[in-house]
Amino acid sequence: MEAGIPADRRGMVIVVDSSFISRVVALLLGGAGEGSAPTLVADGPPRGWSGVARLLTVVGDQFAGDLEAQAALTAVEVSTPDRITDLADAVRRHAEIDPAFLAKVRLLVIDAYADPTTAAALPDPSPRL
Repeated sequence: MEAGIPADRRGMVIVVDSSFISRVVALLLGGAGEGSAPTLVADGPPRGWSGVARLLTVVGDQFAGDLEAQAALTAVEVSTPDRITDLADAVRRHAEIDPAFLAKVRLLVIDAYADPTTAAALPDPSPRL
């Protein structure tokens, strides 16, 4: 028996959609998340999480040949809400057509949430049940 979990929710698998993953990727590459946290691209990764460079490589490699997506990735170095949204849209488009890319960025997002300093600056991933 799974303690503390309602009977109708036991054994449930929560699937995080590509839109959420894409948004977090954009926040990690263009800003640390909500509030006044530092921009990760400008200030480097927060203490304890070195995944920004890996994430940038995975996304940059995926965007090779897609000029619009490359422009969104480059533009997010100066983080604004519109630029974050543009990058998230580009990541989502690629994630929806390439499951291997989605799997790679999903693992990096999980890694980011495993670091308390990074996770504190990102959106709450808890499902709204």
